[in-house]
Amino acid sequence: MANSRSEIRFEEHQYLRQPWLWILIGGIGVFEVALFGYGLYQQLYLGEPWGNNPTSDRTLVVVAVLVLTFAVGTPAVLLALRLSVFVDATHLHVRFLPFLRRSIPLDQIAHCEARTYRPLGEYGGWGIRWGWGGRGWVYSVSGNRGVQLEFVSGKRLLIGSQRPEQLADAIVTAKDR
Repeated sequence: MANSRSEIRFEEHQYLRQPWLWILIGGIGVFEVALFGYGLYQQLYLGEPWGNNPTSDRTLVVVAVLVLTFAVGTPAVLLALRLSVFVDATHLHVRFLPFLRRSIPLDQIAHCEARTYRPLGEYGGWGIRWGWGGRGWVYSVSGNRGVQLEFVSGKRLLIGSQRPEQLADAIVTAKDR
């Protein structure tokens, strides 16, 4: 990344904050916790086997812990997930934390432009995705706007952005200097 904040020509941080996603994940989590909480209560506290083909107490506890870990862990990972994009004098830096860190030399970018795209239709959704039909990779967390990059090698990358025109302008301006 850049050596100092003064070298950064563009900076953007995006988070997964779609209400429908959190309602879905929260609903599934509450259902899992309630279901296994009830099962644990019935089998361990009341002493009545839970279900038609009950498992041992030990297995039920292990599975319940795994399910509860998933129910809490998934939202925690999604809350930590963010797409950060920086442009400095020589590189475009993309961080899709906690999964990806990539620094792209600006001289490797042959062309860039802000554009609207269809996340589901072109890439199968949001995230780190491969687009069919030669579209290349996409890094996005929400929305349908981004900057399409074409590299000197001919490969393509779309970076989702809430400010795609400013990102494209920062890349072009930094490349021209």
